[in-house]
Amino acid sequence: MKFILNILTAFVLPGFMILGLTACDEDTFSQVVEVEIPEHRSAVVLNGFWFSQDSLLDMLVSNSLSILDNSDFTVPQDADVKLYKNGNLLGNLTLNQEIFKYQMPLNESLGAEGATYKIEAVFGDLEPVSVEQTMPGLVEIKEAKYQPEGTFDPTGEKVDEFSITFNDPPGEENYYLFRASTIEQYEDWNGDTITYRNYIYLDSNDPIAEYSEKGLIFSDKAFNGNEYTIKGWNYSWWEQVEKFEMELVSISKDGYLYLRSLENYNNAEGNPFAQPATVYSNIQNGYGIFALGASDKVLIYR
Repeated sequence: MKFILNILTAFVLPGFMILGLTACDEDTFSQVVEVEIPEHRSAVVLNGFWFSQDSLLDMLVSNSLSILDNSDFTVPQDADVKLYKNGNLLGNLTLNQEIFKYQMPLNESLGAEGATYKIEAVFGDLEPVSVEQTMPGLVEIKEAKYQPEGTFDPTGEKVDEFSITFNDPPGEENYYLFRASTIEQYEDWNGDTITYRNYIYLDSNDPIAEYSEKGLIFSDKAFNGNEYTIKGWNYSWWEQVEKFEMELVSISKDGYLYLRSLENYNNAEGNPFAQPATVYSNIQNGYGIFALGASDKVLIYR
């Protein structure tokens, strides 16, 4: 017993003494690293995500800033933003001063499965940019269901379930967006009935589904060419709601990669333990995203 006590005295106690001497040294666990940041060259930034049922197209147009630049981004007043469909000029998007976006109204919905849309934009002395996307094929909803308290959240609490079933086209990569909304109405002071939509924050117990700012996103890698049912849930708070709208959007791969990377970036921001994330961009000579999606919608009544 005496021998063991001597061992403890010889090794353990000096160790604690060393820790005690070093614990208060602020430089022990810190290091200053000088990083040389390359000079930033400003470029055109575009951001637009259009669906097949859209009849008013909008695009955010701006310029990139250095990581050390704390100024706000600017929306140019005189950007030249052209839209082409299958190589033919459809027209120019013009600035809407109220929402600070460039817009183009259409006589009909965008539609046109398989059509190729191209954006060309330039302003100031920045290098012209371009981006091209093809409208994905429409995948129709086979069945849609809303089930009050139809499933459970991760803590075991009962929650409302939203689900859609569809047939995935075989032999190709497909990417999807699933979202749901409430359709509600009210009467204004003129006696007119106003209909409005509120998008529902959907979570999912399905391991293939990922949350994004637009809804649940997923690919068909796990069920290529087969029928599939995607399910989402939310806590019940719509006792007065009479109907819901469920939407399945077949989105371009660029759109999927952008939404996924944007969510990763937002989750990593301000978290010192998270792996840094870069937001996906498909703008040639610039930054941002232009993506398309073919949308199918179904109304569900309570």
